[in-house]
Amino acid sequence: MKKSTVVIFLFAILPQGTLIAQTDPSDNAKSQIELDAQLLEAVEKADPNEIKVALEAGANPNWTSDTLRKYSIIDALLWGLSERDKKHRCFQCLNLLFEAGGKLQPCDYAILFTPIADGFPEIVELLIQKGASPTLKIEGMTPIEWAEAYGSKSVVDVLVMHGAKPVSSKEAAQLRFIHSAGRSFEKDGSFEQKNIIEMEKALENGAAVDGQNSKGETALVEAISCAYELEEYITVVYLLQKGANPNLKSAQRFGGLDGIALHHAVSFHGLMAEKGEDKTVYQKLIIEALLNAGAHVSSRGYNGMTPLHIAAKNNDTYVADILIKAGAKIMDRDDSGKTPLDYAESAEMINLLKSHGAKE
Repeated sequence: MKKSTVVIFLFAILPQGTLIAQTDPSDNAKSQIELDAQLLEAVEKADPNEIKVALEAGANPNWTSDTLRKYSIIDALLWGLSERDKKHRCFQCLNLLFEAGGKLQPCDYAILFTPIADGFPEIVELLIQKGASPTLKIEGMTPIEWAEAYGSKSVVDVLVMHGAKPVSSKEAAQLRFIHSAGRSFEKDGSFEQKNIIEMEKALENGAAVDGQNSKGETALVEAISCAYELEEYITVVYLLQKGANPNLKSAQRFGGLDGIALHHAVSFHGLMAEKGEDKTVYQKLIIEALLNAGAHVSSRGYNGMTPLHIAAKNNDTYVADILIKAGAKIMDRDDSGKTPLDYAESAEMINLLKSHGAKE
């Protein structure tokens, strides 16, 4: 007999001496937890038959996680939506959840993002019908801006049909240009990267190399953020050859970097250097490309820190040496009054800075 089917009897003696059986109230809670776990497992596989079984057994179609990043059972269903064979099953599964009384939860404010990114207008349509907002911003951009960025024209049509305000063709091109700059890992099987092909099309349609999206992000910083592969280095070089300004500040604030291209490149090199030298080859080339293109070697960013401050803080002697040779100011102070030497901890970094004039 399964544990979940065992009834625990507690006996209470009434004044007359009569015995009655009482069930442990924790049993129902455990049973519900098990059913909801069964539903979550079925949802993650997008298996309509298993979802139906779990719902019929009493699983909650409005279950939400108790994790820091709260999510609903409907949101969980959309994970891995880009898998080709999951799209059709997902639509069927969504209907099963809604038919069982499922509703969008407050934590589902960004529920449209996944089907927009994966280009599934049918699911976008269904979610809007069930209460998802076609205009509420998701991470700083409206659903239609995300749809244009991902090039999902069929999704754009659905959003417009439900009241979303269309963006101009020039704005759409700019959104696509910036988004494509950060997707250099995609190739179309030929020598030329797919994202560069998309950026060329966007430029032809009115995008500007240094143009910004509604969040103030730029293509160059998008390309540099988390870049460590050959394709990403090629994208950065492409943008610089197209005339991208290496000193134009993006509104992006990633890890307190204030959206400055050289700051991003230096910081990410230090992060990846911890994982091995082979992970930093193209980041070194990106830093050199930015400096050769005129990046200000002592530009001040978040908290007044310069690239040399960042390198010293990361104990990145390789990049610190590059910056010093490029003319970085050794004794520049950030907003808290600290020099790069104040951030240095290793003897190697301290000696490097002092050998070029840094003083306590």
